[in-house]
Amino acid sequence: MKIGSININGVNAFANTRFPGAWEFFGFYGPDVLCIQETKGNQQKVENCLRSHLDSYSYIPFVSHSKGKAGYAGVALFIKKSFLDSTPYRITSVELTDFMDKSDPLLNNMYYYGTGRIIQYESDDTIIISVYVLNSGGKEDLRVKWDVLFTDYLKKLPKDKKIYVLGDFNVCEGHLDMWNWENALNTSPGLMQFEIDGFHNLIEETGFVDTFRNLNPDLRKYSWSAPKVPLSKGWRLDYILTNRMDTVESSTILSEVRASDHVYVELITK
Repeated sequence: MKIGSININGVNAFANTRFPGAWEFFGFYGPDVLCIQETKGNQQKVENCLRSHLDSYSYIPFVSHSKGKAGYAGVALFIKKSFLDSTPYRITSVELTDFMDKSDPLLNNMYYYGTGRIIQYESDDTIIISVYVLNSGGKEDLRVKWDVLFTDYLKKLPKDKKIYVLGDFNVCEGHLDMWNWENALNTSPGLMQFEIDGFHNLIEETGFVDTFRNLNPDLRKYSWSAPKVPLSKGWRLDYILTNRMDTVESSTILSEVRASDHVYVELITK
């Protein structure tokens, strides 16, 4: 099985970019499941923008859009029809607000900023999640809450299933994940200690493995850089986590495959 993931920074740009663009991901790389973050649109918009690609390469789209802020966030799973036909499945749009106390003072802001960020495929033995973690810029309290809620959600997933979580986690986990770590730590979102602690807590409490770092313990390779900044001065914000490292054949960051300010990451299972 091949699973890919990329933050596209808007489906309009993804559909209209010449290279790399939608054709390369569906027609050339052709993962069984393509996890997308930051669609900036709902199901209809995604289908309208990508209909010719989806039809040509037999992908079925599943989209979770922001419920509180139109044109914001949004995640998707593009899944090959042949993959879906192989086993019964269920697609779920997961909203962390559903797990919050209705009297929580953060509830309204979490609904506004935090919906349309998790979508999940589940079969009898496998779960695949596309996630776009809340950016902490100006929303530190929401990010802390998000990390706790998301960790709790992952902990409750069936432990007898193979679970793969792919997406933009909006954090650099350690010193190998940002080109100027020593000088940049605690200076901007993605590099704040509370974000790093939240990610480490997720790993510790769920037992999930950062597949890329597990296979490449000393490699500096980045998945995002600011506009007009070379990737050599980038950050690793995009992750592939699993509870079953024994099923992983490879986990790669394809630095040359860039459809936005992010690059494509890919997992191949045994």
